[in-house]
Amino acid sequence: MNSLRTVASLLLLATPAVAQSTAAAPPQETQRSKSPDGVLKPFLWKLDGDTPNFIFGTVHVADPRALKLHPTVEKAFTDSDAAFFEIDFRRAAEQTRATMMREGEELEDTLPADLIQRLTNRVNKYQPGGAMGLRFKPIVWPMVLPQLEAVTRFKQAGLDQQLYVRALQTGKRIGGLEDPATQLRDLFKLSREEQITFVRSTLDSMDKADANKTDMLMKSIDFYLRGDGKAFHKFLLDDSKSLPEPLRSKFLEGLIYKRNVRIAREIRELTKAFPNRKHFFAVGTFHMLGDRSVLTELNKMDVGTSLVTDAKP
Repeated sequence: MNSLRTVASLLLLATPAVAQSTAAAPPQETQRSKSPDGVLKPFLWKLDGDTPNFIFGTVHVADPRALKLHPTVEKAFTDSDAAFFEIDFRRAAEQTRATMMREGEELEDTLPADLIQRLTNRVNKYQPGGAMGLRFKPIVWPMVLPQLEAVTRFKQAGLDQQLYVRALQTGKRIGGLEDPATQLRDLFKLSREEQITFVRSTLDSMDKADANKTDMLMKSIDFYLRGDGKAFHKFLLDDSKSLPEPLRSKFLEGLIYKRNVRIAREIRELTKAFPNRKHFFAVGTFHMLGDRSVLTELNKMDVGTSLVTDAKP
């Protein structure tokens, strides 16, 4: 069973990667040839009301097929007056500061030597020499590693960041739905033992995937391109089952469910405060799936939503 690295890479937004990697990615043509050439069914919802407000489920990676927006998404984005993301990218440095260890703190204060060595080896695989600056908090590394892998693979910013650049270039109002300084606050409350378990599980998963030549990143992108929300949600939840309880529940609460409430609340407040402004909200797709999703929370707040396509995730 694979661990939470896929979930984390799809949900953490501001890509706190050490640097752009120049290492060559392994060929994946066999698996990619079996995947769709582009987005078949987009994860796009419209909020009820006279003003067209949309929520778009994204992935935080730069697969060229995902970067080419489905026509319905392209129209919703182009016609919008404002684009809001999980965080305002102009404040990304605040998120990075929140994920870094404080002055005087070291990985050795939390992680045992064997995990630090494995972490160093994994970082060097994606970015030779990059492990010399291991300054992220231990609990953040399970999210940094898959993003380093994605940067190595695609060598450019993810879908959210590219949409942000487009919004900036076209003069849209830009904003964020979360405070980047506190976005991951609940994960920082995990105990030392829980953090060790989380990091070890992630490294075990990545080692196992390498040994089995399993490409978890491309599998997740394939689900996204197909627009099969139920299958995608099950894949991501199954990906978390290697963690023991109650750690698994704490992880899902901190990285997904509590954030879903905050994101939904901010969407409601924005659309209420600016009833004539056409909003385009870009949020990681996992936040939009399941019975504790952003959509569910909006419905609790009497904000109705409807899927724009015929697909029903």
